Amino acid sequence: MQINTCLSKTYDSTDRKLNQAYQKLLTNLKPVGTDDGSTNYPLVRQQLIAAQQAWISYRDQDCRAKHTLFATGTIRAAVFLGCLVERTEQRTRELRAWIQEENR
Repeated sequence: MQINTCLSKTYDSTDRKLNQAYQKLLTNLKPVGTDDGSTNYPLVRQQLIAAQQAWISYRDQDCRAKHTLFATGTIRAAVFLGCLVERTEQRTRELRAWIQEENR
């Protein structure tokens, strides 16, 4: 039970970090200084939003599959939460890398 509580708190924290990175990236997607106008930022934002929604669906379904796999085990909640944490941390790293690329 304590493991699940700890993993739940860890997931909440990683989810907040993901949302912060996502919001920062959305905010950064705009022309700056010497932009020549060739980048369609509204389209990029729209595509990023669609990608993030698809990623959330992927993450949730992937982790539910693991939960179902361990349906008869007492470890299933920990496996599910651990999967959410792992996938969310991975996506946060991807978004942060994109922010760094955008700031170059």
